[in-house]
Amino acid sequence: MLHSYRVLPFIRAFETVARLGHVRSAAAELNLTPSAISYQVKMLEQTLGQAVFSRENRRMQLTPQGERLYRDVASIMRTLETSLGDIVQQQDGQAETRLRIAAPSGLSHVWLAPKLTGIADQLGVNIAESHIAREMSQVNWRQVDLAIVYDNPPWSGCTWAPLPELRLSPLCTPGLVHTHPLRHFRDLRNHRLLHEDSGQEWQRWSAAARLETIPLRNAYFNRLSMAFNSALSGHGLALVSDFLAQKYLVSGQLIRPFDLSIPASKRYYVVALERRMADPFIARAFDLVLSLGRSEPLVSEA
Repeated sequence: MLHSYRVLPFIRAFETVARLGHVRSAAAELNLTPSAISYQVKMLEQTLGQAVFSRENRRMQLTPQGERLYRDVASIMRTLETSLGDIVQQQDGQAETRLRIAAPSGLSHVWLAPKLTGIADQLGVNIAESHIAREMSQVNWRQVDLAIVYDNPPWSGCTWAPLPELRLSPLCTPGLVHTHPLRHFRDLRNHRLLHEDSGQEWQRWSAAARLETIPLRNAYFNRLSMAFNSALSGHGLALVSDFLAQKYLVSGQLIRPFDLSIPASKRYYVVALERRMADPFIARAFDLVLSLGRSEPLVSEA
């Protein structure tokens, strides 16, 4: 007879991989290395004497035995979370309903944060809070109810819907153009390009502009907000989405020297776990955030 204590050390890794579908995603959520997650899954399978996952490319698919185990483990985890929540609420002296949303930092700070109290009021909850996650692999579904991610689907076990497409175009200050005019695409050789990636987006824009050479002066940042602020300070041109640029163009702080724009390589998606969409509260929150995103300008990823 197999005693439960022999598999308990490996259950957390199993549940996380089963829920997210990827070892790397599970590792990110549990703050472990992918090799540590793989080892724990391997030890679980050795202890059970059966495979719980089949590996298809990079995705982990549950076997029939794994499906049965996951149903039981997920049920136990939900019961445990409910019990812990009740204890915390009793300790606080009052029941507290929360909506927890994960979103990229730029979107959270500029677009989501001012709307959190309104979202809470419409849903009739006490608190709406935001967690930082840019891509699906960074979303900790133990801590959030919904996510807005800057990524590309599909995602196993999830429901998602796209927000409006982002289009990117070069922006700079009026003073920069006054010093070094931008009458033609080729005039970019006299300017510095500001990047939030390895240069891929500017290369795509340059290809659309049919530029044969890329300017030699470049600056690379790890966030679009940094490239954007550098452009706002007059240090070069950044590729910025129409959503983020809107108020700065209206105020005259920035100008768009060329009309040419390209679609961003990714989009924003509102995402929820498929099994949680059966909860009317989660389904309503999903629709509310989606409607806000489609009716009002979003910022580009930062």
